[in-house]
Amino acid sequence: MAHPTRGLQVIYKRMAAAAGFTLVEVLIALAITGMVVSVLMSSVFYGAKVQSGIRQELVDREQLLRGKAWFSEVLSACMPADGASGSAFEGAPQQIVCDTLMPLQGGKVMGSQRIKIALKGGAGQALQLVYSPLMGNAEPLVLSELPFGEGQFSFIAANGKATPKWPLQINDPETLPVRIELNLKESGSPVSLAIWTVSLRATPWLEPKPRLPFGSTTLQ
Repeated sequence: MAHPTRGLQVIYKRMAAAAGFTLVEVLIALAITGMVVSVLMSSVFYGAKVQSGIRQELVDREQLLRGKAWFSEVLSACMPADGASGSAFEGAPQQIVCDTLMPLQGGKVMGSQRIKIALKGGAGQALQLVYSPLMGNAEPLVLSELPFGEGQFSFIAANGKATPKWPLQINDPETLPVRIELNLKESGSPVSLAIWTVSLRATPWLEPKPRLPFGSTTLQ
């Protein structure tokens, strides 16, 4: 007669063998775990990359808006002046020179300051809008890095016509344009992708000099 405990030992051995994992099962489990971890890591990396891109886009947009606000603030306060005074408004496709009441870098003397705003770069390089005070020793200031290939200023006269240069003619009584436009576009494209517009607050017309008898215009 067989010992009763021997049968129990056989049963326990069979149960222990059935409860374990084979080498193939372990390898499959490791492979599935690795795939899950890889997918999770890819998702985390992609999310961090998207978040970083959104943050950089917000920073770039904020800088662009700030540069546009400075550009408008300075040029809207340009003052009219006679062409022979040395303080006249001068406009070209790539730069503007004027006396403004709202300089970005205020000096010790109150009043208008002579400044220049110019477009630098382009043609494969980063297009920059640069502010330069023409009085004192202040360094030029980059108002904005423009995400465009080309830019050009145009000047709108009181009759609504646009011109690439200002003044319209020598000793023109219309000393200021009523509006300045900065046309931005991709290199080689004829279509403007963005237009920055500034309306000047001062009247463009100089008051005529008083005429005295015998044709004299100045007091002796």
